[in-house]
Amino acid sequence: MCVMTFGAACSPCAADYGKKVNALKHQDDRRTTARAVKAILDHHYVDDFVDSFCSEEEAISISQEARADWDAGFELRNFTSNASKVVDALNGTDVSRPIDNKEDFVGERVLGLFWQSSSDCFGFKLKFHNVGEAVVKEKDVLLKENS
Repeated sequence: MCVMTFGAACSPCAADYGKKVNALKHQDDRRTTARAVKAILDHHYVDDFVDSFCSEEEAISISQEARADWDAGFELRNFTSNASKVVDALNGTDVSRPIDNKEDFVGERVLGLFWQSSSDCFGFKLKFHNVGEAVVKEKDVLLKENS
């Protein structure tokens, strides 16, 4: 297989395997820090990279290393951060766009969550299927009866 097929049932597993092989290949490289290898192994899911750093300088350094170590055909791009210095250094993108038709929420989708960079908070949206509106709005309570 020469190309990653997205959408197939095996795609996440194949991408994860490729990611691990690629990271471990750089494990003993003197130009790569253990933290950059850890970033690839532990802070990536398929093509998403989500990590947290103690300083802007560390975020830039580790992200640049992780980007340079991806020689398995993946290209890390569309970086964003809650620090403008990091966004600029990584040629990132501004996340000032409304999400999910909510005018009061401006943020980014990350691994199925919503991330608002200005407050550095994650959130999610609940959907209640087959549950009455009265129950969702707490006007009615469902009780389990013993018989």
